[in-house]
Amino acid sequence: MDVLVANLSTYSNLVQQQLKVIIEVGSYGDQVFVGGYSHEVTIQTYLDLLAFIVGDTHVQIGIDNIKVLWQLFIDKPNYQQDQNLFLHWINRSSKVENNN
Repeated sequence: MDVLVANLSTYSNLVQQQLKVIIEVGSYGDQVFVGGYSHEVTIQTYLDLLAFIVGDTHVQIGIDNIKVLWQLFIDKPNYQQDQNLFLHWINRSSKVENNN
């Protein structure tokens, strides 16, 4: 879990570096910063993987990783949409947890 959250943090830092270089940012979903997938797809994939690991393997995220995720998505999101994706992910995750 620590490696996954650290990788997400590294990705976010790379995006921030590239955002400083980009003068005019186009549509949120279309931006490819690292790798071959759009930023939105990359973030959603990370969140889906986290949900799978936590939900299906019963691995806990841990308070330190929660703090990192909160920092990345709530305190200093690269895009407002990142915050929205994260909050929707928390909402979906809590509904799944409440059903179990």
